[in-house]
Amino acid sequence: MRLFLIRHGKAVTAEIVMPDSERPLVVEGRKQVMRLAQRLQGLAIRWKLIQTSPFVRARETAAILRDAGLAPKAEPVAELAPAGELT
Repeated sequence: MRLFLIRHGKAVTAEIVMPDSERPLVVEGRKQVMRLAQRLQGLAIRWKLIQTSPFVRARETAAILRDAGLAPKAEPVAELAPAGELT
């Protein structure tokens, strides 16, 4: 099994008053993820599933990768949140 860890694209700054878990990607962050998706497509990278933190910016990143055809499904997993516990 191969495990790929991908960081989300640039998100709304933490200085904006909102819960950290709700900070979405900014336009630049979406573009970053789309460029990454193109590179991964060029390398013929494909996954069966993308699992992501439930944070908005992570879910948005996973959705862009999924929509680019890198996986048929993306699902949030509570254990991948910063305070989540993997068993």
